[in-house]
Amino acid sequence: MPASYPMPQSIQPSDHTSPFWLDRPFLLAIVAGPIAWAVAGQASGRPAFDLSAHLLDPWPLVLAVLIYPPLEEIVFRGGVQQWLLARQPSDCLISRANLSTSILFALAHLWQHNVAHALLVFWPSLVFGHLYERYRSLAAPIAVHSWYNLGYGLLVAG
Repeated sequence: MPASYPMPQSIQPSDHTSPFWLDRPFLLAIVAGPIAWAVAGQASGRPAFDLSAHLLDPWPLVLAVLIYPPLEEIVFRGGVQQWLLARQPSDCLISRANLSTSILFALAHLWQHNVAHALLVFWPSLVFGHLYERYRSLAAPIAVHSWYNLGYGLLVAG
């Protein structure tokens, strides 16, 4: 895990008395997933939900849900964004560190995806970055990232 950098006072998480999974921004991020999948599914013109491909070869979905989200969040939120936050404090809802990290996150997806897909990854990345800054933990962004990849893998890319 990368070295820990102090989080600027302006980005300290709110005083939470309940766990992140009961907090409104986390729940909104969870609900946004199915809405985005429905829109993306309609736009892609893919047939209705079909599990057969995932039953024949489950590894792409396993990687997309269980392996890639923790690795990507450790690198991008726990590494890049944390490092930038220590150098670019902000009082905005979307910090410069989150914006910069999300651009890098989208660019990193170009190695395996087309330009349109890589650009669309920018928006969820902003959500992951916001959750990281709000909760000062990788748990929430990893959970939402895994959830988004699950839905995308089953309903859109499947």
